[in-house]
Amino acid sequence: MATALIAPNSQMNEFKIYAGEAALGGSNPTVLTIPFAAANVIAVFLTPKVSVGSGSVDLTYTIVGGQLRVYAWVAAGTASAGTETFGFIVVGY
Repeated sequence: MATALIAPNSQMNEFKIYAGEAALGGSNPTVLTIPFAAANVIAVFLTPKVSVGSGSVDLTYTIVGGQLRVYAWVAAGTASAGTETFGFIVVGY
């Protein structure tokens, strides 16, 4: 498990939080534009659903430039075509 201490430091007063919900686009990746030059902490998570075991079960992400690219996967490990809602939290400056 990798950990990093992000506070206190000289950039602490510059950190901002960008968070919300979005819907998966039905193909990988779902792209969100983030308002940061650098992202220090990122969390993506599926919102709870009624039928467990169907649809997307896992999310991964990459950062490319100012984009958060979210990838969804089904239980078999293949790309999901789901349109479920997911939450995201990005801390950056």
